Amino acid sequence: MREAVFRWQIDQNRKYGETCFLTLRGRSPSATAAFVTGHFKDCPFVKPLADSQARAIHPAMLSHTKTINGFVDARTGRPALSFWIDAVEWASDARAEVDGGGAAAISSGNDGAFSVAWNGHRWNVTGYKMRAIF
Repeated sequence: MREAVFRWQIDQNRKYGETCFLTLRGRSPSATAAFVTGHFKDCPFVKPLADSQARAIHPAMLSHTKTINGFVDARTGRPALSFWIDAVEWASDARAEVDGGGAAAISSGNDGAFSVAWNGHRWNVTGYKMRAIF
């Protein structure tokens, strides 16, 4: 279900960044890297970002600017996206609410709750409630 949330975020914002960094907050850097490697083989532009890096003022892989580009990949200088997942609250075996958010290459980001449901074959995002814009 985490993959469904990240793919939904990427689909909604892909035009704003050339690289996309994903973070599973509260997980080890190796767990985040394994998740990204295992679930996003078809997306070479998606890269793991360790929780400690994501929470830093200036993460090693990202730099924030005051321009319209907002986040950029520090290695390439190109526009980047950063998405994270904090926690999952299960409503049933087939429904959950996922806390997370993201920041696009534009200068702002948001945090909220994603509603996800299992349709018998895969997880799908069925809604998003934004809680904060920053």
